[in-house]
Amino acid sequence: MAPEIWMSQPYDAACDMWSLGVVAYELIALKPPFTARNIKELQQTVLAARYTPPPTSDAAIVRGLVALMLRVYDDQPAQDILDHPPRFIAEIGLDEHLSPTRKNGLASMVSAIMDEARSAL
Repeated sequence: MAPEIWMSQPYDAACDMWSLGVVAYELIALKPPFTARNIKELQQTVLAARYTPPPTSDAAIVRGLVALMLRVYDDQPAQDILDHPPRFIAEIGLDEHLSPTRKNGLASMVSAIMDEARSAL
């Protein structure tokens, strides 16, 4: 559950992007980012953003992110793609685990996706 929901804030696109980040983490780490013994502990863990960073192989991270973005953005209207850039990559710290070369490559791919969406309008 997204932090916004735990804090009784309205559900919006930010919740979807947070959830997408959780799914990306699970694809990369092969385990959920947040674990707890009970629901109250899970809430505290999510709100404090306490999680173990994903594996250090940046190739696996990039491969998972590329697969995820291609799947999520596939067949989506251009405006939806522009309205929902993949901010989760930085928000949950995945980009901090990439080599400069892979980080630049991922940024170029995201930029190309956004450019393509803009040109489709």
